[in-house]
Amino acid sequence: AAHTAWEQSRAKDAGETKAAEAKKEFSIDDYRVEKLDVYRNYLRERGISTETLCSPEFRGSVMQGNRKTNSAGEAIPKWQNNVIYPFRGSPESKDMSTLLQQFGRKADCGGKHIDKVFAVGGGKAQAAWFSNLPAKPDRLFVFENPLDAMSHYQLHKPENALYMATGGRPAAKQFELIDAVAKKYGIAHKHLAFDNDLAGCVFDAQYLAQKTPKYAVKQGAEGKDITIEYKNLHPDQYSAMQKAAKEKSNAEFGKDGSVKVKVTSAEELAKCNKYAARYLCEDKSVDFLKSGGKDFNDDLRASQGRVKYADIGLKR
Repeated sequence: AAHTAWEQSRAKDAGETKAAEAKKEFSIDDYRVEKLDVYRNYLRERGISTETLCSPEFRGSVMQGNRKTNSAGEAIPKWQNNVIYPFRGSPESKDMSTLLQQFGRKADCGGKHIDKVFAVGGGKAQAAWFSNLPAKPDRLFVFENPLDAMSHYQLHKPENALYMATGGRPAAKQFELIDAVAKKYGIAHKHLAFDNDLAGCVFDAQYLAQKTPKYAVKQGAEGKDITIEYKNLHPDQYSAMQKAAKEKSNAEFGKDGSVKVKVTSAEELAKCNKYAARYLCEDKSVDFLKSGGKDFNDDLRASQGRVKYADIGLKR
């Protein structure tokens, strides 16, 4: 049976945290973390400029380093530098809950080739990566990857903006952290900028679902078979949906004022999310920001001619 993505997220977060803590708690002493060399690092290969890395928004929020020893207990050479993103409980916290390492090349990890990995210990679940806090923050931009946050800044340079990244699939507590940070600093506008794909739109839906009981997203095994459910709709809303879906077979209407819609694409899910944000959610401070390509680093590299616009679905 399908479970809500929210329930799956909580269960998975709890399981990952328990397993990691049983193995080893996160300790910053296990890592060599130092100031980022802004002229020689992996981010330069992805189009991030020295100007961006040295800006007041990001100076010191990105570091470099590695574990001090490998899995065999052997010392790792000092020259083997990875980009390190510190994850903290708030923008002003000095303590790392965990850290995300971004490799310059994909590495073999149990047969799966990856270019980034979290430190052990489960500290990600209630923390995030943050840019430096501006004097008067007015906008909060939330991404999956810090790389996309810096890419967005380099492309658009919004003023009084605080950037936040979840490090991939957001944990349940990270959704709560978005609102907590906005409330703490009096931020008026929240922009969810998860990837421009089906998974990114699911994250948008999960965020909305924890803000209103009238909206839910359910997923089958492996995140497939996505169903959006609208609950306790106003009669006018229910009637309008019936008319709009008259010739569609992917909608199921209940006698209790509920509507279930099966979605198969990011575009369909994005429309559902926009409707829920506008008509079902009382919090009007949030909107959805999508890149032209899969993510904002794609957009940045396309603007620099590093990749072809057509290859990532962008038009000049």
